[in-house]
Amino acid sequence: MDGGQDGGASKEVLKTDILKLLRFRYRFGVKSIFFPFYITRCFEYPAAFNRMELKKGLKVLDFGCGSSFFPVYLASCGIETYGLDVVGSSALDFKQYAMSRLNVELRPMLSYAVYEGDVLPYEADMFDRVFAISTLEHLRGEKDIKIVSQFKKTLKPKGKLFVSVEFRNDYKEIIPPTHNAGADRNAAFSDFVDFVRYYDEKALYERIIEPSGLKLKESVYFGAGRLNVRKFADRCRCLQILNPLLAGLFYRKLNGRIDIEKCAQAYPSYFSNIVACLVLEKT
Repeated sequence: MDGGQDGGASKEVLKTDILKLLRFRYRFGVKSIFFPFYITRCFEYPAAFNRMELKKGLKVLDFGCGSSFFPVYLASCGIETYGLDVVGSSALDFKQYAMSRLNVELRPMLSYAVYEGDVLPYEADMFDRVFAISTLEHLRGEKDIKIVSQFKKTLKPKGKLFVSVEFRNDYKEIIPPTHNAGADRNAAFSDFVDFVRYYDEKALYERIIEPSGLKLKESVYFGAGRLNVRKFADRCRCLQILNPLLAGLFYRKLNGRIDIEKCAQAYPSYFSNIVACLVLEKT
């Protein structure tokens, strides 16, 4: 896989859907109920998987993975997967349990690491694909720009980056009322979870697309109408088992600027009801 883009990888492009993802998630048994599975992941994960032309044998990075089952699912598909999160996150604690849910022969396909600071701990031209799913909006100050600017270095030529972030018509940075920094939490991780940035079109370009140095290949927006179920769906983990159903009922792909603006204006509260998904490529 070090001989260039897709070197050593299968030619067959892999596809998935929310049902396949959920069936895999339930390998984690009753404990899976207590893993965060936010309603937006019901379309973010399939969009990330299906829009990145994934193949067996590729090498990918899941930036900000936490205790997500997504990198485990990637590894189960024969994709060499690296999970990375900040020091103090649940990534390393989740590692052993995640490995137990993989077939023995696939366990070498998955690894986890943590970092501290603003520098990614990887070599140049290392990855075929990089995922940053609902992660950059939690990086304070200019950290999102600094991290995005490093993705290009870690990507191989023709490598691709998938980014999903919270979106509004107006740019906003807030500390969520549901989060309180605890003295027992690692400072870097508290700094991460206790902050949310809502990007608008200008911020998407100035903070992600332009500093990445990559070419924008596709942008997709998902949103709900006037009834935003996120207010209660993401607050109670025991109810998150219903999120795939709620996502199917209330969320849809938004078509065009007018559709996006209507959706944003319909629900201008703290819980944004729009997620922007970007696919960028190293040329």
